[in-house]
Order: sequence, then structure tokens, then C-alpha cells
Amino acid sequence: MKPVALGMRLLALALVAACAGCSLQVETTPTPAPAATPTPSPVASPTVTPVATPTPEPPAAYKTYTDQVNGFSIEYPADWAAVAPPAAVLVVTSGEVCGGQQATFTLSKLESFTSGSVEAFFGSIISGTFLSSERSFVSGEKVGVAGRAAIKWVTTVDRPGGIPLLDTSYYLIGDTAGWVLSFTVIYSCRDQYQDAFDHMAGSFQFLP
Repeated sequence: MKPVALGMRLLALALVAACAGCSLQVETTPTPAPAATPTPSPVASPTVTPVATPTPEPPAAYKTYTDQVNGFSIEYPADWAAVAPPAAVLVVTSGEVCGGQQATFTLSKLESFTSGSVEAFFGSIISGTFLSSERSFVSGEKVGVAGRAAIKWVTTVDRPGGIPLLDTSYYLIGDTAGWVLSFTVIYSCRDQYQDAFDHMAGSFQFLP
């Protein structure tokens, strides 16, 4: 064997011996693990509890009073009594007693009709409220009754040794006469009958 070839072989063996026990380090890039996609939890739909619709109270029973001669109609509580006395067109009284007295509705008609406003026609009657020693003014306002302009006039009426009466009167003019719708009740009982009075006043109509 030639000296050069032998030298090269010895050098290779020396390098192998020198690297015996060396480990080959290979640097690798780690592959990222796929991120887990969160599974959305189902959202529970709120349970809607239906709200019970209250059953409306049945309307109070009313009767209709029709007067073809005087040309009007009105509704009044079915348990009240209606009469047509000589002194008035109609008087309706409550079936029960409150404060020792029945509630009363009186319908009056004034034939001495003159054209003009309701204020002019009933001015003297209404002004008498302030001159009366037994009446005290409570309130007054312009309202509508049966499609006509009307005056609502509220007064108290003193009673010797008793609770005052509350008088609520509506003054209006028809085609040929003046009309007065008066509701009278013991003052302390007014709330008990207010709905009935309002219904009666609202139901008053002139016949065609």
C-alpha cells in the first residue's frame, strides 16, 4: 500500500474514533397542534308563562226607559224603581238605602223655552245657588249631554241634624224645551252611586 493512501485511511479512522459517542443533532420545527374549536353549549330558551287574561266583570244590568211623548230615553239600574209623577217627567230611586236615604234621579222639563245659550236659559237658576242659605257651591263646568252643550253644577244641600245631600245637576237645551237631570244622594254615599249616575247621564238621548 502506498504511503499516501495509508495516511488518508488512518486520518479517516481517527476522525471516526474522535466522533464515536457524538450524537447527530437535527433541529426540526415543531408542528403546532390544531386548536380545538369550542362547541357552543346550547342556550336554553326561557319558558314563557302565559299571562292569564282576566275575565271582565259583567256590566251592571240596566233597563231603558223610553218616553215617546216627551221624546227621550235613558238607562237606569235594573234594581231601581222608575215612576213618572205629575211634578216631574221622571223620578228613579235606588233599591237600597245609604245613610238613611235612597239615591234619587229626577228629570225635569222646562217648557218655557226661549232661544239662546244654555247659560242664558238657566242663568237665574244657577245663580240662585249662591243666594240660597241651604246650598253650598262645590263645582261647575261645561260638558256635553246627548250631543248638546250642558252645564254640570254640583252643590251640597244642608239638612237639619243630618249629613248634607250632594246634588249633581246637568242643565241642557233640547229642540223645544230646557232639561234638568238631577242626581241626589247623601254626601257620604256619593262614591257608591257615582258610576250609576255617570252611566245615566251618558245614556240620556233625545228620540229622533
